[in-house]
Amino acid sequence: MQTSAQELRLKADLSTVLPVEVERSSVRTDRTEKVDICVPTMRIILEFDGSYYHAAPDVAARDAEKARRLRAAGWTVVRIREAPLTPLGANFDVVVRFLANPEEAAADVLDRLAELGLIPQHDAQAYRAHGNPMASALAKQWIKAELGERAFQAERRIHDEAWDRMYDALLQFEEQNGHCYPSDGEWTVEGTDLGRWARKQRGLQREERLREDRVTRLAAIMSWSDRTAHEAGFWQGYERYLAHVLAKQTGEAEHPDLKPQRAATLWASALRSRRKTRQERGEDLPAEQLEAMTKVPGWSWTPFKGQFQTKVDALWQFWNETEQPIEIIRQRDSWKGHPVGV
Repeated sequence: MQTSAQELRLKADLSTVLPVEVERSSVRTDRTEKVDICVPTMRIILEFDGSYYHAAPDVAARDAEKARRLRAAGWTVVRIREAPLTPLGANFDVVVRFLANPEEAAADVLDRLAELGLIPQHDAQAYRAHGNPMASALAKQWIKAELGERAFQAERRIHDEAWDRMYDALLQFEEQNGHCYPSDGEWTVEGTDLGRWARKQRGLQREERLREDRVTRLAAIMSWSDRTAHEAGFWQGYERYLAHVLAKQTGEAEHPDLKPQRAATLWASALRSRRKTRQERGEDLPAEQLEAMTKVPGWSWTPFKGQFQTKVDALWQFWNETEQPIEIIRQRDSWKGHPVGV
């Protein structure tokens, strides 16, 4: 049928940034050329090469020859090659991930157009920052009109199978590493980066756009959370610190292993520093984190403010009452409850 649901979704999203002539499907060289996406005001042709059909050597040769004719006629031709296909023209072509979502593929294409100086850099950056499909309703309309309802069913089945593969990979990663936060490039499945995939699922879940059955399956993974790695790190540290404070209040903190206590106090110190840095930039920590800290007994964002003079006064009292020089104080010495040695 010379098109696909994937191509139509990509075309719809690109049309939100580029002045695509939606109804135009051909241009003239020394013959009539069928084209996928035409931007006549910019003299740009975008051709989508799906990995199934365009992998054949004879098809690749025809694609290259067609691009040559279009360029000779004054068109800039960018072939969008689906992995594992490789570029036919290194200077213009762009490779997108196999079965890439439309917003991911469109962002890669726009980045390449910006590199070529065909569109402003900020247009490509603004689109990528959005992070979601921009023309889903339009794409659905085109798919139904050109391919029919069965195309949706086939597309849904393919994407469900791809999602299942990534989910199985996340299970395996979690079993080996004890968490669900793979870093970029650490683990790939058929060319798909597991770290990027997991971040997208978290974003969809937070926005309540992830299918309920998928939310349920992800929740079954012991360490899964829809929070970012940074946010998850905060809550893990928070729970340790709160447990440390409560244990200290009840006298249970005296333990020969001081590592957990030190880790908790270091976390609190780092949190104070992080908030101070943000405040200097006119920002702050998330409201839920600020609220959580108010529930920690005795918590203060500036615990040492005013304490310096109190400690100096204690040293003066020690000297006045004992008439001994402070040089004799050993590190562990206390005096009237003051840790003067420290």
